[in-house]
Amino acid sequence: MFATPSGATTGDLAELDQSRPIHFVGIGGCSMSGLALMLHHQGYTVTGSDRVSGPNTKTIADAGITVTIGHQADNVPAATQLVVVTSAAVEPTNPELVRARETDVPVMDRAVLLGGMADAAEQRIAIAGTSGKTTTTSLVGRMLLACELDPTVAVGTRAGDFTDGGNFRLGDGPFVTEACEYHEAFRFLEPDAAVVLNISHDHGDFFTDGIRAIEEAFARFVARTRPGGLVVVGADCPRARLLEVPAAVRRVSVGFAADADYRIGDVVWKAGRATFTIGGPGRRRVRLEPALPGRHNILNVAAAFALASELDLPLEKVGPALNQFTGAPRRLEYQGNADGIAVWDDLACSTGEATATMEAVRGLAQGGRITVVLRPNSFSRVRDNFAEYAGVFTTTEHVIVTDIFPGRDTETFGQHARDLVANMAAKGRDVVYVPDRDGRPDRERIFDLLTARLESGDILVTLGPVDLAGLAAEYRQRRASRWWNEEDFAA
Repeated sequence: MFATPSGATTGDLAELDQSRPIHFVGIGGCSMSGLALMLHHQGYTVTGSDRVSGPNTKTIADAGITVTIGHQADNVPAATQLVVVTSAAVEPTNPELVRARETDVPVMDRAVLLGGMADAAEQRIAIAGTSGKTTTTSLVGRMLLACELDPTVAVGTRAGDFTDGGNFRLGDGPFVTEACEYHEAFRFLEPDAAVVLNISHDHGDFFTDGIRAIEEAFARFVARTRPGGLVVVGADCPRARLLEVPAAVRRVSVGFAADADYRIGDVVWKAGRATFTIGGPGRRRVRLEPALPGRHNILNVAAAFALASELDLPLEKVGPALNQFTGAPRRLEYQGNADGIAVWDDLACSTGEATATMEAVRGLAQGGRITVVLRPNSFSRVRDNFAEYAGVFTTTEHVIVTDIFPGRDTETFGQHARDLVANMAAKGRDVVYVPDRDGRPDRERIFDLLTARLESGDILVTLGPVDLAGLAAEYRQRRASRWWNEEDFAA
């Protein structure tokens, strides 16, 4: 049953009336937009609102869902049966939430709804870890599709090559979803199979007690695995490999570690990409040749393979599916080449993710110079990882740093990009600070600096959150079109 209007506690779709609206506050969010579209395609009446428009709100509106830009009480239809929010992103004073409370409309967190939608499937697969979730969920979705299992997939990006034009795919088979640790959202999932790729310090704004709090959250997640189920853990992560599973759940490990149940071996590197062999206890070893670059993606592919092997999927279909996947948007995504300059874009929320990305880029560079445009993601992350930033870019020739993207933070914690730049410069990095213009990265100034620095054979990488998206592609297009006079931009 749905709970009182102050907060619904289960996401049982059987209790919803398809003719009465389900209203999403913040419908343009990665997870929210996917859930809204899934309900819409299942025949439910869906409406929503968001603070600003963007690619997700356009996709939703194009699908026939009524989307309002701006939050106001009247956005909530009179007959609304449920309001869905991401509690971490929407303030209790939001006028639409106030209207819901005033009119006794239940309010449900999107994590509860996701759990309820997953429960409706016969098999539930959840991919967890502080990094690698989106890529691995996409890999698992693609391999299940190749095995003709018709999966439903809820992923944190627009993974267009196998999804329904956005960040989801609706099917009649297994339900595959990212399992997010932030605000312990994964506590509403009860998977039949779970993957924990890694556990590291992140989300210091929520996990205020540090790494121990994160470890305990993942332990609670794993404990929710259904009897007879499976947990795959990353053997190379000390925290993940120590996770204990319920007695009725089997556990396997995967990684480079010598004692991993599914051990990665015989690695051959060529131009930043690797081929390797992998196999589990009593199972034949298989050579994989993934298109994804970097050591971190070897681990993602290997985790997906171990899951497939333990689920007894046909490996002759799994292997090609994993090899052919070229990546999720904004996860070290190749934007093209202009004037001999290779351009890449990556989300890289944390310093750990940025380090993995830069390791992969160095392999791709093949001796070429690397220039990075960095938009640090959230004041709390900069506070918690201030000293680590200089170490991320030890093999980078140039770093351009914008102002810090606030994200969910409502205070600065005393952090400023100028201090980050000063610390990086003191450690020997060639770094420059470019202040924002009107609250967004100053693209024209950044483009001026890039034009002065980049030469044929170089690599450009943009690292940062949503408002840095598109900068790499735009620069490549400008460079290719050569619509400016480069003499005007000489250093």
